[in-house]
Amino acid sequence: ALPICCGEYGGRYYFSMATNEGPIYLYYDQQADNWCIGEELGSGATSTVYRAVSQRTGEEVAVKAISKAFVTDAQMLENEIQIHKATDHPNILRLLETFEDKDRLYLVTELCEGGSLTERLAFHEQAGPMPERQAALYVEQVLSAALYCHQRGVLHRDLKPQNLLVDEKTMQLKIADFGTADAGTSLPLMRAIVASVREAEPEAVLAAVGLRWGRHARVRALSTM
Repeated sequence: ALPICCGEYGGRYYFSMATNEGPIYLYYDQQADNWCIGEELGSGATSTVYRAVSQRTGEEVAVKAISKAFVTDAQMLENEIQIHKATDHPNILRLLETFEDKDRLYLVTELCEGGSLTERLAFHEQAGPMPERQAALYVEQVLSAALYCHQRGVLHRDLKPQNLLVDEKTMQLKIADFGTADAGTSLPLMRAIVASVREAEPEAVLAAVGLRWGRHARVRALSTM
């Protein structure tokens, strides 16, 4: 088969190939070219986060590059993406778009340059207590986002300071990392412990002996933080 033409359709580039059974069309994405990838912001066991700039608008974003070689649960990853796409709340990290190449999947999100709540708490351990008013605002923001999720059948299941990012411009907290979230519309009772043990509720820790737990128990993570 030989390429007979190429072009762009619907924002995607394609080659049209002639075969004995008629023409076929091979699409490939050029979304990676929309972003100028810059410095590394952080990394984990399976992914690395970079600062990036939109070639079209100049907007600064964060790009999370996930190595496909280390993805052991593709459904969990797809679940995270779909939950992000379905949520729209000022205290939930916005997913702007996704794209992929042969080796990695890329999640483009808004950039939160204030670090995580973990880093904020560490700073105040040295500089003095966080002002009560600021702490109250943070609690209000996380409760608002959690209520928004619960009303839409989404249970985060891993609320902890590391998964709360600070938008330095607005000083708003943003819930991130919905990788272990449950999106069942009826929010069934859980039998597994998913959250980090330090923030987990007693009901979840006792799940190993068959105790079932639900969204109301998850509020304990907020008081722990």
